[in-house]
Amino acid sequence: MNEKEANTVRRIFELYSQGHGYKAVVNRVNNEGHKTKRNGLFAVSTVKEILQNPVYIGKIRYNVRQDWSKKRRNNINANPILSDGIHEPIIDVETWNKVQVILKERSKKHNKVYDCEFPLTGILRCPVCGAGMTISRSTAKRKDGARRINEYYSCGNWKNKGTAVCNSNSIRVELADEYVLNKIMELINDETI
Repeated sequence: MNEKEANTVRRIFELYSQGHGYKAVVNRVNNEGHKTKRNGLFAVSTVKEILQNPVYIGKIRYNVRQDWSKKRRNNINANPILSDGIHEPIIDVETWNKVQVILKERSKKHNKVYDCEFPLTGILRCPVCGAGMTISRSTAKRKDGARRINEYYSCGNWKNKGTAVCNSNSIRVELADEYVLNKIMELINDETI
């Protein structure tokens, strides 16, 4: 690993340990001009992988993939073998431990289970970049103190790689669903079709 790559990894750990989430880290590193090994933009999945990789504290992992011939996906071993490597660590153990605690805490709060279906996910396309639209949520506080969750279809590129790639270009789920359903009903009821 060259010094430029090492600085990028340090920056990712620094931002995350300061309390930034995956999306915020992705936005910052992409907007600061950091690049992946393949000279691409960082995505949430890449940042997550970096933050969980002990190679950066001088360790080597063995037995990470299991049953590769049978299972191509979901074959990650939860308890790989760790041993000391001969390479210099680029992240100190204190930062590593702090990040691992934050990762563990945030994984408990993970809330991506949606109680209803969103039929236009992946079908709607971003009007700017053409990526599939995916579900985003925001929480708003009402005057009475109750919380309301707003659901949107948002650009998948923006959601995964941040503002260096695209903007949210969001539309409220109920507006998009109603509009598309009305258009379908118009087509169904059109006797000329």
